[in-house]
Amino acid sequence: MYDAFEQSPYKNGRWIAPHNSEDIQNFYFRARTQFDLSDRLERAVLHLCADSYYLLFVNGLEVSRGPARGTHTHNYYDSLDVATYLRPGRNVIAVLVQCMNYDTFVAAPVQPGLIAEIDGVVATDASWEVSIGNDWRRDVESYSIQVGHSEWRDMRLEPLGWTLADDSVAWEPAWVIPLSSQLYAKKLLPRSIPALIERIIFPVDIPVVASVPEVADLCAVEISEWMLQEAYSTPSESRITGLATVLSGQEGNARIEPAPDGSGITIIFNFEAEIAGRFKLELTAPEGTVVDVCYNESVKDERLAIKHSQDSYHFVDRYVLREGRQTIGSSVYDRGFKMVQIVLRNFGSTVEIHKVSAIENRYPFVKRGSFHCDDMLLNRIWDVCCETLEACTTDVFTDCPWRERAYWVNDLIVENKTSLQAFGASEVHRRAFRMAFSEVREGELFAGVCPCPDGYDHLVLVPTNLFVVLMLKDYLMHSGDKQLIRELLPKITIILETFSRWTDDRGLVSPDERYWNFFDWSYELNDISLNGKTTSLLNYLYVMAMKSMLEMAEISAAKVDDTAYKLRISKASINLEECFFKQDEKLLSDWIDDDGRSSHSSQLAHAFALLSGETSVDNRKYFEDALSDTDILIPELYLHYFVFQAMQMCGREAEALGRIRKYWGNIVKTGSPTIWEAGIHECGKEAFGGDGSLCHGFATCPIAFLQNVILGIEPLTPGFESFKVEPRSLGLNSAEGRIPTPHGNIYIRWVSEGAHLNVELKVPRGTIAHVSSGSRYGEGRHFFKIKINSMPGGVIDCQNIDTVSQAVGVR
Repeated sequence: MYDAFEQSPYKNGRWIAPHNSEDIQNFYFRARTQFDLSDRLERAVLHLCADSYYLLFVNGLEVSRGPARGTHTHNYYDSLDVATYLRPGRNVIAVLVQCMNYDTFVAAPVQPGLIAEIDGVVATDASWEVSIGNDWRRDVESYSIQVGHSEWRDMRLEPLGWTLADDSVAWEPAWVIPLSSQLYAKKLLPRSIPALIERIIFPVDIPVVASVPEVADLCAVEISEWMLQEAYSTPSESRITGLATVLSGQEGNARIEPAPDGSGITIIFNFEAEIAGRFKLELTAPEGTVVDVCYNESVKDERLAIKHSQDSYHFVDRYVLREGRQTIGSSVYDRGFKMVQIVLRNFGSTVEIHKVSAIENRYPFVKRGSFHCDDMLLNRIWDVCCETLEACTTDVFTDCPWRERAYWVNDLIVENKTSLQAFGASEVHRRAFRMAFSEVREGELFAGVCPCPDGYDHLVLVPTNLFVVLMLKDYLMHSGDKQLIRELLPKITIILETFSRWTDDRGLVSPDERYWNFFDWSYELNDISLNGKTTSLLNYLYVMAMKSMLEMAEISAAKVDDTAYKLRISKASINLEECFFKQDEKLLSDWIDDDGRSSHSSQLAHAFALLSGETSVDNRKYFEDALSDTDILIPELYLHYFVFQAMQMCGREAEALGRIRKYWGNIVKTGSPTIWEAGIHECGKEAFGGDGSLCHGFATCPIAFLQNVILGIEPLTPGFESFKVEPRSLGLNSAEGRIPTPHGNIYIRWVSEGAHLNVELKVPRGTIAHVSSGSRYGEGRHFFKIKINSMPGGVIDCQNIDTVSQAVGVR
């Protein structure tokens, strides 16, 4: 049962915690050890893991925080060379640990625990000492259902000097968690991604400063309820001085004076960037001063909306200060924000604010991909989409920084491909796929969110289990990583077998109604549920997934029963149009039931049908026309990803580009640095009852369109060993960009000249470029012209003329 633990780097280290802490929720504890060294060490690798978060100090210096999020079956340990922090003589390793001790969308803890070891030097055992973090109050509001509790910390109770073992608090011997604990059953895996980039960001503006009434009961838990209702008034000029000095990024000197009536002061700091990280406020204050810290993305009615339509959303933390200078902000876990509101209360003498900043954490992407054309709006859309992806990627791809910071696997259908196009393949893609498959649930399906709390079967998103096949194919084509495909294909087979068990005698899939048949928010925002229904969307997607699986199996030389899949594809395809196509309306019905075909149709269903390759010659034109039909349901920003692919397939690229300019253009024209969660059926912050995110990675599909269509580059074989070159001008005069591949970057530049495109193409070594005219080019820089003829339906016929190459090409 514990083989996974025994194969980890821990030879002597065991999980430790305070005794009887295994059932306490929202639990903090400190652990430390002292040891002597006779000499300096050239190398000292500390392997460290906590369930669920840690903050590491070595000899009083903050060294690291972590770990990378795990799942119900895996924990990840960090390996840190701490030799530079150690010294001859006495040394202290100290760790702060936090565990919600219940499932959230970012952690799946077993119980509070810490395990650490430097081989031959020190390891967690009964010789360590621990102390319960009583400076954190446990019975507080939920911050969000996705993250856990808010933080309420009394700084007066912190054992100052504890990181150097120089405090006066009574510590107790660590409890060694017994081997019977499920902590030892979880696999301990090495961190599979590089360290995140930490960047210091300072606020650029202070949009609101106001006085707030004195609060009688500062022990009441319901902070967010009355914060949204408390009245604001204008403070006297003499009460607040020097506030603008904290915008410099240097040591400021803002002074806030107390008022005779006991009123407090509220201040909003605008960082003008979407941040996943930590807010830091350095200040000097009298003992007992209370600081409430609120997080959001925009100001509404001169305050941040910190309590939302879901009762579990209360985006506020509280700190009770000790006397003197101190720094406050979230202790071990990140917050997401663009704006931060602080409220200072209960101070009887001057409060001085010295510095306001944020520490942003992002995955270390390299911006290998690029796009630039003569339309500045499209350039801005590309840049904002890339910024959105970066803001949404930390230790894995996440939906948004502010509301959840959760890894929604369905979002990866867009984030996976667009990040591959913008940044190239990296470890975070492999980690994302392996994490998802480690959470396979009862019924051989995985949930939409990873990790997913136990008992949340409704978060098993049916289409996501088919999307993942398409995601892996995108990953294979862009990365060339056949090893991961061979590793995961057996698990894909199990998932597809579940869908096979859901098929009827027509070969059509009707999913288990317990699960969420979620495709795109356009349905839910229009009060439409697809749960348990036999839908055209899911069935065409099922065909697409089976075809993609067979293609990957052939490419990676994996063994699958291709005969069985071909029979399933054939059986479903024969019946799809017969069951779903409405002859009188010339549209696909979104679902069928006992009463026959529903009256509801969507652009998305027709996109899936076209992309599946299973449309009849007689009806294909109707399917293509439906992509432009505004009388049927148009998808939200998210799954325009598939509609744009279908438009590209049938020569409607100009219309797709028009939608990008309209919907994504409307967002960037507001000055937003990132792309919103919703921008069609509802918009921005007002979407989802005020819970709408202003930064959502799943809304970045224009990256794919601009690279595949305007630049015209797509892989034909895994890893771009061969790739297509078929740029579309669509009214533009010029475009250029880089496309990352495992062999190096492809570079393309074209300029429109009458009926031709003058093209410059750089082909990396080990790849072959295939131009639509039939010409092929190998390594080197090539110059040629493409003749453009507009054909019926918008299809572009490209011919190469007057070709000149600076390297020996393959013709």
